[in-house]
Amino acid sequence: MIKVLLFAVIAALLIWIYLRLNQGRSSRAADDRKLPAPDRGAYHAVAIRFPEHACAAAKRHAGERFLASESPDLPLEGCDASKCECYFAHYDDRRSGYDRRSPYDPVLGSSGTGLHEIERRQSGGRRKDD
Repeated sequence: MIKVLLFAVIAALLIWIYLRLNQGRSSRAADDRKLPAPDRGAYHAVAIRFPEHACAAAKRHAGERFLASESPDLPLEGCDASKCECYFAHYDDRRSGYDRRSPYDPVLGSSGTGLHEIERRQSGGRRKDD
Protein backbone atom coordinates (compact mmCIF):
# COMPACT_ATOMS: atom_id res chain seq x y z
CA MET A 1 0.00 0.00 0.00
CA ILE A 2 2.81 2.42 0.89
CA LYS A 3 4.66 1.56 -2.34
CA VAL A 4 1.59 2.35 -4.45
CA LEU A 5 1.06 5.66 -2.66
CA LEU A 6 4.75 6.58 -3.03
CA PHE A 7 4.65 5.67 -6.73
CA ALA A 8 1.54 7.84 -7.25
CA VAL A 9 3.16 10.83 -5.52
CA ILE A 10 6.36 10.49 -7.58
CA ALA A 11 4.37 10.13 -10.81
CA ALA A 12 2.28 13.21 -10.00
CA LEU A 13 5.44 15.19 -9.20
CA LEU A 14 7.11 14.19 -12.48
CA ILE A 15 4.00 15.10 -14.48
CA TRP A 16 3.81 18.48 -12.74
CA ILE A 17 7.50 19.19 -13.48
CA TYR A 18 7.08 18.19 -17.13
CA LEU A 19 4.04 20.43 -17.56
CA ARG A 20 5.78 23.41 -15.92
CA LEU A 21 8.82 23.07 -18.19
CA ASN A 22 6.69 22.73 -21.32
CA GLN A 23 4.55 25.71 -20.34
CA GLY A 24 7.65 27.92 -20.15
CA ARG A 25 8.87 26.85 -23.60
CA SER A 26 5.59 27.37 -25.36
CA SER A 27 4.97 30.78 -23.81
CA ARG A 28 8.48 31.97 -24.75
CA ALA A 29 8.02 30.78 -28.34
CA ALA A 30 4.67 32.56 -28.51
CA ASP A 31 6.24 35.75 -27.11
CA ASP A 32 8.92 35.71 -29.83
CA ARG A 33 6.24 35.66 -32.53
CA LYS A 34 4.62 38.81 -31.17
CA LEU A 35 5.96 42.26 -31.81
CA PRO A 36 8.28 43.30 -28.98
CA ALA A 37 7.16 45.63 -26.24
CA PRO A 38 7.99 49.30 -26.89
CA ASP A 39 9.58 49.79 -23.45
CA ARG A 40 12.80 48.01 -24.48
CA GLY A 41 14.37 51.21 -25.78
CA ALA A 42 14.18 53.46 -28.80
CA TYR A 43 16.66 51.39 -30.84
CA HIS A 44 15.44 47.93 -29.88
CA ALA A 45 15.79 45.76 -32.96
CA VAL A 46 14.73 42.33 -34.14
CA ALA A 47 15.96 39.91 -36.76
CA ILE A 48 13.96 37.08 -38.26
CA ARG A 49 15.35 33.63 -37.47
CA PHE A 50 14.17 30.57 -39.36
CA PRO A 51 14.95 26.86 -39.86
CA GLU A 52 16.78 25.49 -42.92
CA HIS A 53 13.55 24.51 -44.65
CA ALA A 54 12.03 28.00 -44.35
CA CYS A 55 10.21 29.73 -47.17
CA ALA A 56 11.86 32.09 -49.65
CA ALA A 57 10.17 35.09 -48.01
CA ALA A 58 12.05 34.44 -44.76
CA LYS A 59 15.37 33.73 -46.51
CA ARG A 60 15.20 37.12 -48.25
CA HIS A 61 15.53 38.76 -44.82
CA ALA A 62 18.55 36.71 -43.68
CA GLY A 63 20.96 38.85 -41.65
CA GLU A 64 18.70 41.90 -41.76
CA ARG A 65 17.76 43.79 -38.59
CA PHE A 66 14.64 45.90 -38.21
CA LEU A 67 13.71 48.45 -35.61
CA ALA A 68 11.15 46.65 -33.51
CA SER A 69 8.49 49.21 -34.30
CA GLU A 70 9.07 48.72 -38.05
CA SER A 71 9.42 44.94 -38.18
CA PRO A 72 7.16 42.85 -40.41
CA ASP A 73 4.53 40.57 -38.89
CA LEU A 74 5.04 36.84 -38.75
CA PRO A 75 4.22 34.86 -40.80
CA LEU A 76 5.69 37.02 -43.54
CA GLU A 77 3.71 37.98 -46.62
CA GLY A 78 4.29 35.31 -49.24
CA CYS A 79 5.07 32.58 -46.70
CA ASP A 80 4.16 29.24 -48.24
CA ALA A 81 4.97 27.02 -45.26
CA SER A 82 2.12 24.98 -43.80
CA LYS A 83 3.30 25.97 -40.31
CA CYS A 84 5.55 29.00 -39.94
CA GLU A 85 8.50 28.30 -37.63
CA CYS A 86 10.09 31.75 -37.91
CA TYR A 87 10.69 33.79 -34.77
CA PHE A 88 12.26 37.10 -33.73
CA ALA A 89 15.73 37.37 -32.22
CA HIS A 90 15.98 40.51 -30.06
CA TYR A 91 18.84 43.03 -29.96
CA ASP A 92 19.44 46.22 -27.98
CA ASP A 93 20.43 48.11 -31.12
CA ARG A 94 19.84 47.79 -34.85
CA ARG A 95 23.53 48.26 -35.54
CA SER A 96 25.85 45.28 -35.48
CA GLY A 97 29.61 44.97 -35.46
CA TYR A 98 32.25 47.00 -33.71
CA ASP A 99 31.10 50.25 -32.09
CA ARG A 100 33.74 52.90 -32.80
CA ARG A 101 32.41 55.45 -30.34
CA SER A 102 34.64 56.11 -27.36
CA PRO A 103 33.10 55.30 -24.00
CA TYR A 104 35.32 57.99 -22.46
CA ASP A 105 34.13 60.89 -24.61
CA PRO A 106 31.80 63.25 -22.70
CA VAL A 107 29.88 64.12 -25.88
CA LEU A 108 28.83 60.54 -26.78
CA GLY A 109 31.78 59.67 -28.94
CA SER A 110 31.84 62.71 -31.20
CA SER A 111 35.54 63.50 -30.93
CA GLY A 112 37.22 60.27 -31.94
CA THR A 113 37.28 56.54 -31.83
CA GLY A 114 39.12 56.07 -28.56
CA LEU A 115 41.40 53.51 -30.19
CA HIS A 116 44.67 55.51 -30.26
CA GLU A 117 46.72 55.83 -27.11
CA ILE A 118 49.40 58.16 -28.50
CA GLU A 119 49.23 61.40 -30.47
CA ARG A 120 49.81 60.65 -34.15
CA ARG A 121 49.75 64.15 -35.63
CA GLN A 122 53.10 65.27 -37.05
CA SER A 123 52.61 69.03 -37.10
CA GLY A 124 52.05 71.29 -34.13
CA GLY A 125 48.87 73.11 -33.37
CA ARG A 126 47.69 76.42 -34.84
CA ARG A 127 48.37 78.43 -31.71
CA LYS A 128 51.64 80.29 -31.18
CA ASP A 129 52.39 78.45 -27.97
CA ASP A 130 51.82 74.94 -29.40
